[in-house]
Amino acid sequence: MNASIFSNGTSPSTAWAGAKMYPPSIPASSNLAVATRLSEMNCRAAIIGLEGSGKTTLMENLQAHLQNAGGKTRSLFLNDNNPLTRSARKQFLSQLDADEIVFLDGAGAIGRLAWLSLKRSILKRAAGLVITAHRPGLLPTLIECKTTPALFRQIIADLLPDPAELSGGCGGQRIRNVTVENVSLKKGYLRGAVEVSDGADNVTVRRVRAEDAVYAIDVQDHRAVQKGTPKPSAPNTNVTVEDVTAVSCKQIIRTANRPLGHANLTLRDFTARNCTDPVLISNTTHVRIRNLTIINEPVAEKPRIALRNCDDVELHNVKIIGLKDGALAVAKQNSINVRIEELTRDDKGGDYGN
Repeated sequence: MNASIFSNGTSPSTAWAGAKMYPPSIPASSNLAVATRLSEMNCRAAIIGLEGSGKTTLMENLQAHLQNAGGKTRSLFLNDNNPLTRSARKQFLSQLDADEIVFLDGAGAIGRLAWLSLKRSILKRAAGLVITAHRPGLLPTLIECKTTPALFRQIIADLLPDPAELSGGCGGQRIRNVTVENVSLKKGYLRGAVEVSDGADNVTVRRVRAEDAVYAIDVQDHRAVQKGTPKPSAPNTNVTVEDVTAVSCKQIIRTANRPLGHANLTLRDFTARNCTDPVLISNTTHVRIRNLTIINEPVAEKPRIALRNCDDVELHNVKIIGLKDGALAVAKQNSINVRIEELTRDDKGGDYGN
């Protein structure tokens, strides 16, 4: 595996030395250092740590870093309530490409013999394997996550509610036929304005403004099962969000979710100004985005719209201001049937993602 796919030819930074106490907000230099270290380990490594120590956050940031650097990855999430059945294992292995790196979150949920078999099968087909586990020994340790004061503050902040939250819960329940209007959040920093999650159906959100927050809108699931309930979170379906403004946020809209059958997401009249990663839609079918304006000051250098594992997506009347000439506007990973109409931008000769 060529190390330049991770580091773009740059030498490892000194951030690696401090990475064992990993904060929730991960600087680019740390991502580079960890990715370089992973390359040196031939892309076979484990992220180790106790529950809540930041393993999944680190894995997701590392995976995103590799994707932005041109690498191909594939995700697999396992726990006691989401086991790897024989049919799921067969299907997953059949989809692997030789140049992909597999990110397996929850390797400790697999029995020893099953793990050895799965590891051999993945490494026979793919370019590498990165896992999370509570204890070392499954693969060479890439990094050990430990809870820090910063991470503790993040956990406390995550326990505090967003200004508006709609959730069916983590036991397969649904929440239906709800409208939320006129939500404003300023200086949210560690949270967002509106969260729609875990089995929301026929939900409408209107007139939302977020400034200096993580996101304006999050349509997500919590990947969890409540104690005593046999079912995972229900999918989010028929969610409409309109008239949203985000200023100096990470995202104006994100779907922090898993492939549970999320469908029918409609977004209208969105304006994102100086957002780091304005639009991130994942694991959703039938997505409609209309009248989206993204303004970047200074000029952005990476895609403004990211689609991951989506099917049947329409983008209509999208305007992007301040995107580097030649930079990709729309990034599509494992997404099919994506139609882009009336996308304009202020540079010349750029790749529109078609």
